[in-house]
Amino acid sequence: MFSPSQAYYIINVEWEKFVDTHGKEVWLWIGQDKDVETAIAENRTPAAGNIRWRFLDCPHQPDTFYIVNDRHEAFLDTHGTDLSVWNNGGRGVPQTVAGNTSKHAGNIRWWVLDCPHQPGTFYIVNARHRTFLDADCGKLSLWSTGRDVADVIAENTSRYAANIRWHIRPVLHAAGGSAQPVAAPLPQREVRIVHLSDTHSMHRDIEARFPLPDGDILVHTGDFSNNGTEAEIADFDAWLGEVGPRYKHVIVIPGNHDWWDTLGRIQAGKLDPKTATAPRYMQRKFGNCRVLDQEEAVLEGLRFFGSAWCPWQKDGRPDSIGKSGAHQDTLDAWQASGGCRGVFGQIPPGVDVLLTHGPAADILDSVGSTCRGSGWGSSLQLFKAIMLAKPRAHLFGHLHEQRGEWRRSPGGFEGGVEYIADGRPFPTIGPPPPDYPCELVSCNAMSNHPGIDGTGVQCIAGPARLIIMALRC
Repeated sequence: MFSPSQAYYIINVEWEKFVDTHGKEVWLWIGQDKDVETAIAENRTPAAGNIRWRFLDCPHQPDTFYIVNDRHEAFLDTHGTDLSVWNNGGRGVPQTVAGNTSKHAGNIRWWVLDCPHQPGTFYIVNARHRTFLDADCGKLSLWSTGRDVADVIAENTSRYAANIRWHIRPVLHAAGGSAQPVAAPLPQREVRIVHLSDTHSMHRDIEARFPLPDGDILVHTGDFSNNGTEAEIADFDAWLGEVGPRYKHVIVIPGNHDWWDTLGRIQAGKLDPKTATAPRYMQRKFGNCRVLDQEEAVLEGLRFFGSAWCPWQKDGRPDSIGKSGAHQDTLDAWQASGGCRGVFGQIPPGVDVLLTHGPAADILDSVGSTCRGSGWGSSLQLFKAIMLAKPRAHLFGHLHEQRGEWRRSPGGFEGGVEYIADGRPFPTIGPPPPDYPCELVSCNAMSNHPGIDGTGVQCIAGPARLIIMALRC
């Protein structure tokens, strides 16, 4: 989730102020007559590290972090209501982390939880006291209602909600005027993305036919399993642990198949739909990747947004609700927590790479017909959202027989379907319209369609797609 070598700014959403310290007390700061962008641009003095923080994984408690000030090497600390930084008598960060095992250890451990109501923002919650980092009236404090953290997050929709929401932004320059990033290499001019999708528990078969290309970021856009069982997901995660070290980042979004076991357990009364729609439900099943579930990540200088498949969506019509009671129950739970059914409307403008499981309407969504509006598994709402948000690239899968790509060229979009049936490419509806904003559209559903190719046997039919993207100037 966070690189331990990367420093970050922690900025309150409501007040647009930075978490700041001079070595002991902690407060919110913004320079006089400055906005956030100006403050960041001018954050180059010897004291710049006062508002820079590192997030270090806690080896003693999964899913928690130490938040360490970059200048003072001191840990964000609380005894319940107070807030300060603590440097353990100057013993150093590694020694403090290693020895953080006492009954008070949780004072310096923090959860960083995605905000389901405002993608790209976070809650910062102390792991021992379950208190939220808060900016009430523009002053830094800790806040709790005494209720369960998940319930507080679910109900965080009032006019004051943004007081406990935080932006966490990477530092991209060093103190003293240098243009170099802090403890991280300069972003490359080009980033190599390896796109997988619809491997349906056949991930271990991929390299027998198609060796994975080298790259910077490995992306899987869903249907990594057949049914989304715990065993299937655990094996996929283990495989990611084997191939992941070849890449700098591994990101995943779930597809419709990856929700089937969850929906079955809800339908059988064995799982509360609130649990399935709670923040990080899918992420907690993985240890070797980051799951982007209606959230953004900046990787190697590119903005990624994962608009993952939602459990209530109908397999063939994601703009509609599935027919089972579990489909409706998950939607009800999501909306009761403040979520909006129209998740595609959350796609932020200007992202570089949009990840979804299924296609936008009329773009690589044909199951045989070439008539517009006849597609399967695609979304008109997604098409409209893309026209507004204007991502540079859209990566997805879902339709095996539509594996292919469209790339913008001076003369319009070029490419088409790569899936071969009866000796020729499977039909598709045609290229995107001329005003479609994406430079690249990639459907890389790697499984075959046994009913179309007549084999009756599912297999990996196509390779991972290597996408090389230039950084924005």
